[in-house]
Amino acid sequence: MLGLGSGCGGSGGGKGDDSWAALDFAPLDLGAEDVVMREVGELGGVDGMPEVVEEDSGEVDSGPVEEVVVGPDISGQVCEPGARQCKNMLTPAECTSDGMGWIELNPCSEGYSCYAETGTCGKKVCEPGSRKCLDGKTVQKCRYDGSGWDEPEVCAGESLCANGFCVSPNCLPKVMFLVDRSTSMSPNWQSVRTSITKVVNQNQGIQFGLTVFPNEGGFFAGCKMDPTSPHVPLQDNAGPAIDGWFEENKPAGSTPLYTAMNWVTDNVGVIWGSSPQSSYLVLLSDGEDTCTCSQYDDEPEKRAECVAEKLEPVVKGLTQQGVKTFVIGYAYSGPDIELNVIAQNGGTDQDEWIYAGDEATLTEAFGQLISDIKFCM
Repeated sequence: MLGLGSGCGGSGGGKGDDSWAALDFAPLDLGAEDVVMREVGELGGVDGMPEVVEEDSGEVDSGPVEEVVVGPDISGQVCEPGARQCKNMLTPAECTSDGMGWIELNPCSEGYSCYAETGTCGKKVCEPGSRKCLDGKTVQKCRYDGSGWDEPEVCAGESLCANGFCVSPNCLPKVMFLVDRSTSMSPNWQSVRTSITKVVNQNQGIQFGLTVFPNEGGFFAGCKMDPTSPHVPLQDNAGPAIDGWFEENKPAGSTPLYTAMNWVTDNVGVIWGSSPQSSYLVLLSDGEDTCTCSQYDDEPEKRAECVAEKLEPVVKGLTQQGVKTFVIGYAYSGPDIELNVIAQNGGTDQDEWIYAGDEATLTEAFGQLISDIKFCM
């Protein structure tokens, strides 16, 4: 995980007890002085061997283990003979034929869990305790035995569902993509479109937006970066809007990296609003700045150092306003110093830019960053 600061906490939809008590499992009486060794002949099966359950039950062997547990100093039955319950999430138990104790049965197979309601092994429907958002206002939690999902719960008041928790709208992550649309991006334009649209559609509950540089297409696009607002403003369910923008616009122009970062820093309020809490910029570029420090056109290393020197205070200014910046180089072949100075001053634990060489690795990189953003929101 990329260790980011967190300013907002999540809350459940009302059922937040993570203890095993929430399962209503009947406790087993574990008095050590009352452990009685079983007599195999009384346990059923052929020649004293334990019975084997059906292959799809999730139990390797439903026969008892070597110990029968009975309650201390109890007169009369402690359970209904043949009744079943769960000792824990993986281990069913059965009441003895005389009702004087519980026999611990063999654990459930992989992919199965002990259902609290029946005391038998069943396939896990979901990961116990996991959460999900059914929509922007409704959270649902997996039962602690994995047997299914609890009833959906609507987040109270103005709270919204994000990453399976009800949170204040001010805490919802706001992610603006800043994408290089220079002419050199032409071979990769479709891959970038697909990757961004996919990660946006897979992460409901996060507001996404899109800004590109240079901001205008066409032959005379050059190094311009003077939009009045993002190309796709931050919004819920931004996938269709972002995909539509890519459909209508193609790469053109140079790479005004410094100018683009400077515009973002000067327009935090326009992009993220007056309270840029939980705000992030994800920069994607395939090459170095080709518009700044042109006096060093014939000296690539000096030009890169010049650009980096200009970028550092701009990125720090963005971070000081509460916006954290991640950097991805897509098939990037330029000087490391330009992207690294952004990564190192972007307010995250990222100390160098992330490489992505094709659509699959780009999608993976986007997905990991968004996962970290959700984890730390």
